[in-house]
Amino acid sequence: MSRIVLLVLLSVFILSQCKPKSSMPESEHTLMEKGYKKLRSQEYQEAIRLFTSILDLNPENAEAYIYRGLCKYHIEDYDGALTDYNKAIEYQSNYAEAYSLRGLVKGEKGDKKGACEDWEKAFEFGLKSAFILIKEFCLDKE
Repeated sequence: MSRIVLLVLLSVFILSQCKPKSSMPESEHTLMEKGYKKLRSQEYQEAIRLFTSILDLNPENAEAYIYRGLCKYHIEDYDGALTDYNKAIEYQSNYAEAYSLRGLVKGEKGDKKGACEDWEKAFEFGLKSAFILIKEFCLDKE
């Protein structure tokens, strides 16, 4: 399986596992639902706008950073995605998906060591699918 296909599959898998949480205030939840739908329909700029609106209401919403980072990843704004994933981890240090997605960005930027460290952290925090990336890109092959 090619590297690009594997990265896209992991991104889709992570997105399919993440659904907006309903424990947030109604206005944030409504914006999250709208942003999530725009992300799923690949309307990335509109989704970024919606997730940014959430962050204007609550700058500590790690989930909004993850989704906005994923949009930025898809439009190849890797620096912007990395910044968003870092913020998500800053506010929720055990956010496995944030580590996994940040690892994808680091891999795209040529930082294999950093990517592997993030995928190992994601696996440590319970994201079993991160092992696919660890196995493919991080384990020494004989």
